Amino acid sequence: MAAGLGPHQLPPGWEWATIGQIAKEIRPGFPSGAHNKVGRGVPHLRPMNVSREGYIDLSDVKYVEATNYEPLLAGDVLFNNTNSPELVGKTSFIKHNAAWAYSNHMTRVRFYDGTVAPGWVAYSLHYLFLSGYFKLHCTNHVNQASINSGFLAERVQIPLPPAAEQYHIVAEIEKHFSRLDAAVKALKRVQANLRRYRASVLKAACEGRLVPQDPNDEPASELLKRILAERQEKWETASTKRGTAGGSKADSRGPGLKYEKPNSPNVSGLPQLPAGWCWVTVDQLIVERPTNGRSVRDAPDGKAGFPVLRLTAMRGGRLELGERKIGDLGRDELANFIVREGDFFVARGNGSVSLVGRGALAEGIFEDVAFPDTMIRLRFWNSQTLKRYVRAIWDANVMRRQIETTARTTAGIYKINQEDIRNFVVPLPPLAEQQRISDEIERLLTVVNEVEGLLEINLKRAERLRQSILKRAFEGRLVPQDPNDEPASVMLERIRAERRAATGDGRRPRAKQLPLPE
Repeated sequence: MAAGLGPHQLPPGWEWATIGQIAKEIRPGFPSGAHNKVGRGVPHLRPMNVSREGYIDLSDVKYVEATNYEPLLAGDVLFNNTNSPELVGKTSFIKHNAAWAYSNHMTRVRFYDGTVAPGWVAYSLHYLFLSGYFKLHCTNHVNQASINSGFLAERVQIPLPPAAEQYHIVAEIEKHFSRLDAAVKALKRVQANLRRYRASVLKAACEGRLVPQDPNDEPASELLKRILAERQEKWETASTKRGTAGGSKADSRGPGLKYEKPNSPNVSGLPQLPAGWCWVTVDQLIVERPTNGRSVRDAPDGKAGFPVLRLTAMRGGRLELGERKIGDLGRDELANFIVREGDFFVARGNGSVSLVGRGALAEGIFEDVAFPDTMIRLRFWNSQTLKRYVRAIWDANVMRRQIETTARTTAGIYKINQEDIRNFVVPLPPLAEQQRISDEIERLLTVVNEVEGLLEINLKRAERLRQSILKRAFEGRLVPQDPNDEPASVMLERIRAERRAATGDGRRPRAKQLPLPE
């Protein structure tokens, strides 16, 4: 049984049809492990060359040296047959003849001349992608999903207007999309400007240019001496207690018997700071060793066990306690991993280098919850001012550069570890100036955050509007119908006649992969 955009009542002259009923050919492309990015050969289109909006995107093109291949022609529809479940099914169409090849992760659909409008089919398939149809019906594999040619041909059904109306609707869709794309481009331009503004605020903060200095403030060097003295005292007090209790060695979660002097910064090559400031390492500001969280599986029944944060709980420099799961371990087993007020957390890893190492401060903790092994906990010197300052400047370029150059990648995941973090250098102002800096950053970026939130809302509205335009088109409500148009049933019969003339039995040739090019 075919599935897709239907069934619903169609306007007069329209018909339901599967992709196989209207296609001349349905063919996946060919794989190639010999890509280059210097322009040797021809472009080899891959999944990333079809955007989420359904456009051909040549911003990241790989080339393949091939001569015996079938190039894409004007009117070919290009369907992304293999991708993540969220991205499989992206579709576009080729508007001009191009000497482009396409990979085996793409399927080319070609039509008989003078029959269906390729743009209509492409927008129909793309609407299915946007509505989640292909995600629902894809075959899941390890780390990817697929829609095979047989499913595309026999199971995917779309509404088919008269041929003339198809072209009218496609023109109307493109007119609306052109306006929508311009609006989205403007919104994204504002987003980029806000990111630059945020970066400039944080840069000014780290260089002592955001708020005025006060020569009467206690220098940061004196503050650092006090932090280190209190750290050593705490360490030795805890060590004495452990020795009395029979302890012998340090573990990874706290002080040991012998005080460990923190790592000092290597200031060579670092810019000069304002008077009263100094460079310090993260290690000099924390009172105990960093701690990785514990790996916890979901509780089988979703009720037993103890609540554990997810990595997604780290948002905008704060912890969202609602982003959690119920783990299969109890409170006693997670006692050393319970979040305390003022704890600072760093993301250990992420698939994006721009997200690994992001930080979040625990504030307003009103219930017990543990942190997972995807986070590293830092406990800074017991000053709310210092903790707010670190949180405020953690996303500054001076910190991000250290995080991103230190991060190592394994299987596509960027990771940092405790030792990396301990050696990160931080520009440290006097304590009173830290307070002024944090207040000013919060004042300035509160407005930025509000505007960014509105931009996200409007970008999501634009995406919904894109789907709404397509929905109206496929229900026959985007342009008026002309009763004089040739019905789609006549066009379907003409396609069947073309196929009989080409194959002798009227059946569409089975989909097959293109041969490897010479």
